[in-house]
Amino acid sequence: MEFGLSLGSNLGDREAHLRAARERLLATADATLLAASSLYETEPVGVQEKYIEMKFVNAVLIIDSEESAEDWLPWLNEIESELGRVRGDDKNAPRPIDIDILYAGDRCIGSRGTDEEQVDGNLIVPHPRWTQRRFVIEPLAEVRGELILPNQSKTVAELLALQEDAPLVKLDVDWRSESEWINEEQDSGIRGVSVVCPSCHEAFEVPCPALAEVPCDIDYDCEICCRPMRVGLSEADGEIVGQAYGIED
Repeated sequence: MEFGLSLGSNLGDREAHLRAARERLLATADATLLAASSLYETEPVGVQEKYIEMKFVNAVLIIDSEESAEDWLPWLNEIESELGRVRGDDKNAPRPIDIDILYAGDRCIGSRGTDEEQVDGNLIVPHPRWTQRRFVIEPLAEVRGELILPNQSKTVAELLALQEDAPLVKLDVDWRSESEWINEEQDSGIRGVSVVCPSCHEAFEVPCPALAEVPCDIDYDCEICCRPMRVGLSEADGEIVGQAYGIED
């Protein structure tokens, strides 16, 4: 069954949190990645005035899984907890990660649906407010524009065209997880790029993308001292070369 998942973060290293969530999601049960949207920076919605400047980074993942939405809900909650989310009275408080099920195949679950199964908790699928949120519709339209979700008569792309607010800011960031980099490297036969850590000055290899994707920057943790770094990749004489720079924690 195909699932649409909405991911968001507005606390700490937002891109790193999304990348870590993606890593954990793809390691869960029998999940297979079908598509991933770009990352978008978005304004917070419904937050207290003191949080109004804490922008989100949002994205959508499309996965395939034989497990049910009811099975996925506690797994998503566990991933959120692992990445530091603490639930309190303010449901719109800043959080390192937020993961919602947008849809689960053609199922309807909860107060808006017709599914006869007993559903524990507050699971409602499709997500009850997805059509009101550009930060959901625009990333979803990028990867599933022609999809018509249950209880809707318009495609995702048509619903996006009806939105009156401004388009989102798309970030030029490759947010593939580390395991995806490694798998792509193994599948393509492309070796890693040797760099020297600016903190411990030890040399090691970082996974490198296809030549067509450079120049680009990759945020990576040193395999020796675990300090964060930014690796700038470029092309020289048909090969990819890298230079590592220190970044703040």
